[in-house]
Amino acid sequence: MPTTEAQRQANQRYKAKRAALLSLDPGVVEHGSEDTYQNWGCRCEACKAGNAARALERRQERKLRLEADPTLTEHGKESTYVNWLCRCGDCTAAMSRKRHAAGPGQRH
Repeated sequence: MPTTEAQRQANQRYKAKRAALLSLDPGVVEHGSEDTYQNWGCRCEACKAGNAARALERRQERKLRLEADPTLTEHGKESTYVNWLCRCGDCTAAMSRKRHAAGPGQRH
């Protein structure tokens, strides 16, 4: 079910309240987790690292699922290369085109 605009706004207000609380007392949460990064808006080094580690875990889990069933997602797309860690010829070519279009020294 899609999120309504009212739900998005309520979520933004909730996150703003959490961020305000966090700025007053950083010890209110345990740092170094995806939850603290995503739901509390903390951008300390520990929370950024925790969020990045969990994101990589999710991509690796998707990669294993994709290896078991290559039809799970569409191939030949930059997003499949990045989000599913697919390195088939079509996905690698799509990512190569994207990087080439960005120019030298650009990631995306």
